[in-house]
Amino acid sequence: MKNIMRIDYVNSSLDKFKLYKKQEQLLVDSITGCLDEIKYNYQSNNSKKVDNLNNELVEKINIIANIHDN
Repeated sequence: MKNIMRIDYVNSSLDKFKLYKKQEQLLVDSITGCLDEIKYNYQSNNSKKVDNLNNELVEKINIIANIHDN
């Protein structure tokens, strides 16, 4: 039986996917850092909303990371 998949293309695609995943994580870390900085430097009535937004972002990114890993 002839193999129709080219292994080098599959490996290249997997390497790109890993790179995109790392870039995504760096962006999320940057956003999370900005939200943390806002939380610590700017106290207001909306501080709880910023904290909730940060927690929600981290939860969703963890779900996405889990999907990527699987």
